Order: sequence, then structure tokens, then C-alpha cells
Amino acid sequence: MCTTELFALAALLVPLFIGLAIRVPDITDATREVALSAVVVPGAISAMVMNPIFGWLSDRTGHRAAWIVGGSIGGLAAAVGVALAPNLPLLIVAWCAMQGAYNATFAALYGSLSDLVHPSDRARVSGWFAAAATGALVLGMGSVMVLPRSTFVMIMAIPLLTVPITILAARHLHTLAPLASPTVLERRVALWSVLSTASAGYWWVWLQRLVTQAAYSVVTLYGIYYLQRRTGLSEASASDWVAFSTMVGGVLSMASAIVVGRFVVRRLGYRALMYASLSLLGGALLIKALGTVPEAYVAAALVAGVGLGAYSAVDLSLALRAVEGRSAGTLLGFFNVARTLPQSLVPLAGPALLAIGSGDPLGMQSSQNYLALNLGGVALVVLAIALVVPVAAALLRPRDRTLVRAT
Repeated sequence: MCTTELFALAALLVPLFIGLAIRVPDITDATREVALSAVVVPGAISAMVMNPIFGWLSDRTGHRAAWIVGGSIGGLAAAVGVALAPNLPLLIVAWCAMQGAYNATFAALYGSLSDLVHPSDRARVSGWFAAAATGALVLGMGSVMVLPRSTFVMIMAIPLLTVPITILAARHLHTLAPLASPTVLERRVALWSVLSTASAGYWWVWLQRLVTQAAYSVVTLYGIYYLQRRTGLSEASASDWVAFSTMVGGVLSMASAIVVGRFVVRRLGYRALMYASLSLLGGALLIKALGTVPEAYVAAALVAGVGLGAYSAVDLSLALRAVEGRSAGTLLGFFNVARTLPQSLVPLAGPALLAIGSGDPLGMQSSQNYLALNLGGVALVVLAIALVVPVAAALLRPRDRTLVRAT
């Protein structure tokens, strides 16, 4: 299951961080940041809509493995369109299809976590699963650095590998018995009914994840363009810097998620870890806001990776405790929306923040205000830290570090 998450997410991250940024200038003369947002925003909306729908369908059918494999095959077909689309409208359609297909895999995969992982083991497994999600950065950016300088190869390589990985995962899932099987009546529960009856604790964790992922999206958004405008790097050099920093940041994020999920959370408790991880993310955004050399971008990516890895292990564990088994696929699928929705919201707001004032006071090319963009990310981190209070009130016992199940 972790390997499936690793490959399926990496298949999306390569075009999201590198591939689309290279393709957009080749097929349109519009401002690069605006054109990239025009592609990324509809794709994120597609992910947001399709993830809970596929999670609900996997709950109803009871055959999650089929959705895992089908999503990877659909994602591979859509990746061809992303790599070869001759104009911006077709690129948007292909990217929306690719996002929608892989979110069928994610929704069914998250539902399988609730089906198979015993409550007493969820913190540790959540750490490994979060490590796989952040490890997708390592796999994706590592492939960019070692593969030939071809946009087609870059976009297609991991989707090709993901199909056999999901087939192996599906065969393995068929050998495992779920903790509880939904009844026929439970499978007929409407999507809206499931979401409307979710606990308050679930929605507080969902909102905090949304805000945190939005802040992290600011760290990674327009990475190539940021380095070109702030430091004067060429497109090829900027791509290498983004790939390297994202890959190393992913390694640190993996290590952070595993250590937190396995050891640290039991010693420090959830509150302390949420405060610490979110503070690291805020520090990364300040580094990026004030940096004027490529090394500052690398430092921001590394610090953000550690913070996001620690937070991901905590928030997934909280979410698993806040859902009921009979609707886990739907709720955990919708929980994944909080990770994908910022891919729409941040690029949508990005051009407006970049247009503030007379430009960037720190960049070599001052036409886009990257200082304002990154300070906006800091404001999001402050909001996420404030949300620790209602999250703890809903899911943590007073004066205790242990979790309580939401009712």
C-alpha cells in the first residue's frame, strides 16, 4: 500500500513541479505564472471533486483493489495527453483527466487503510504512509535528475511503472481480510449523508490540513519561475535546483514522518508536534521570502520537508481515529481533498499576490512580487497554528497526550 502511494503520487508530482512549468511556455505566449495557474487550478478542482466520489464508490462496491488499478491505468492514458498536448486547452483537459484518474487510486487506498489497520497500530502505520507520500517527492525529482532531458520521458516514466505496482498491490489486498465488512444497507448510504454526519473533530482536522497544505504549496509554487526571477538562473539550471532541493527535502520529510509516527509522538504528544511542525513550515516560508540565492531556496525546501513530514504523520493518525469504518473510504477520500484543494486555491490567488505593489523588491527581475506571495504563506501557517486549539479540544483528552475517538 505504501509503495502504491509512493508511485501514484510521484506520477502526479513530476508534471506538477517540473513538467507543466516546462510545457506551458512551449505552447502559449501568456505570462508564465498566469498560464501555469490556468492549468493547475482546473486539475486541482478535478481532484477535489473526483476523490470523494471515488471513495464513496469504493465504499459501495466493496472492491477497492479494482479502483486502485483502474486509476493507475487511466492516469497513464492521461499522462500521454499531458506530455503531447499541442495547445493550452488540451493540456488543461489532459491534466484534469490525470488528476481525476489517480485520485481514484488515492481514495481507494486511503479507504483500505481503515479497512485493514487495527486502531492500536494506526499511529505507526500513519507514519509509514506519510513517509511514502513525501517519499514520492524523492522518487519524482530523482527521476527528473537521472532521466534523459526529454519532457515526454520525464512525464511518462513513473506512470508506466505505477501500473504493475498497483496490480501487485491489488493481488495482495485480495489476500487480506478487512477488520469489518460493510453491510448492503451501509453501502447504499448517499455521499452527502456520509459527509454531513462526520464528527466535528474530523472537520477541524480537515480544515487544518487544508490550511497547512496551502502553506506548503506556497513553498513549491512557481519554483522554476521563482529561481529565474529572484536569482537569474536559466530554465535548465532552475529545473535542476528545484529537482535537487525537492528530492532532498523529500528524504528529510520521509525520515521525519517515520520517526514521528514510530517514536516521537509517544514522547511529546500530538499538540507539541503540531506546534513544532507548523513552526518549521513558517520558518521555511520566511527563508524563501527573504532569500536571493539558490541556496536559500534549497534551505527552505529542506526545512519545509521536515515540518510537513512530521505534520503528515500526525494529521493522518488523527483523521483515522475520527472516522467510522463503514464510511471510511468516503471520509478519508474527502480528507485527501484537503491535500489537493490547495493546488487550486493557491495558484488561483498566486497571480494576485504576485501583482501587489510595484514588484519584488528583492528579485533580479522585479515584475512579480514573490515577497508578498511567501509572506501570504506565513499568514496561512499562523492560521494553521491557531487551529491546533479546536483540533485538540475535539480529539485529545484535556491534560493528556492520548487520542479519543470522535463520537
